[in-house]
Formats: sequence, C-alpha cells, structure tokens
Amino acid sequence: MANEITMTVGAKLINGTLRSTESNHTAQFTQATARGGSWTVDIGTSEETITWGDIVPGYVKLINLDPTNFVSYGVVTLNLDFEIEAVGGCAIFKMATGAALIMQADTAICKVQITAFNL
Repeated sequence: MANEITMTVGAKLINGTLRSTESNHTAQFTQATARGGSWTVDIGTSEETITWGDIVPGYVKLINLDPTNFVSYGVVTLNLDFEIEAVGGCAIFKMATGAALIMQADTAICKVQITAFNL
C-alpha cells in the first residue's frame, strides 16, 4: 500500500484590514510499519523527555489541552525553542531519526495530546 498517512495544515489571519488566508496543504506519506497512536500526557514545569513505547515516531502532532498555560518543546535539553499556545495550540512535525522530544510546561502541569505514527 501507499499513502497511509495524510496530514493537512492550514492557516488564516483576519485582524481588521489585515487578512491572510492560505489554502490548506495536504501531504501523504507511505508507512513501512503499521504502528501509531494517540494518548494524553501531563507535562510538568521541569523538562521531560517523551517516551514512545513501541512507536518509532516519524510524524508527530501535539495539542495543548490546558486552558491557561503554554508548553515549550524542542529536541535538545535546555534549548526549548518552540511553544504550543494554551487552549488547543498545536504543532505538527517530522521527528529526525534518533531525536528525543523534550517538553516543559510554563507555570503549571499541562495536559498535552500526542499523536505519533511510525514511518
């Protein structure tokens, strides 16, 4: 089979006269090993390395379920360069082979939904 993974990303901005609407971009990828899943974790205010179980993450989606606090994430300890906003902020990316995902909540524990698919 082919194209077992489909990912769609879109963006829209409307702020007074400033408007930008991008068409959704959809990409499909072939999965060699049929593995993947979605689960929710509590991310604390100290750095945490995400564990994957039997999944070797290829494509990853993160959704911050916390109504107040943001969550930082990155792939190198003490270098959390990216943030997921509160109230449904999300990120979609491809993990580099052998990379570790590190996350840290801003001021209180946050629930984050993680979805990951093997390639």
